[in-house]
Amino acid sequence: MIKEEQENNQTNKSAATALILGILSLLLFAAAIVLGILIEAVGISGLMNFVLIPALAASIVGVFALRQPAGHRLAKAGIILAGIALALYFLARVGIFLLFIPWFGA
Repeated sequence: MIKEEQENNQTNKSAATALILGILSLLLFAAAIVLGILIEAVGISGLMNFVLIPALAASIVGVFALRQPAGHRLAKAGIILAGIALALYFLARVGIFLLFIPWFGA
């Protein structure tokens, strides 16, 4: 009886940890997107690296959440959305580079 309660407690703690990590991953993704929009509005492309930090953190936290035995849906959503944020970051970097090549006389 006691062993079953300990196993249930461990499962509940694991599920709660996975849920918290999944939510944190989604919040970090949201922070990356908001930073990207704000930096775009200001127009300073040198600050684009600040978008990379929460996007990478979101993917890392999502991977940690996947290692938990429960709560895979939020973790997968966080990883997929962080991947989208990273793809948008790199597309913006390439776009900025291609846009400003004529200014450099290349």
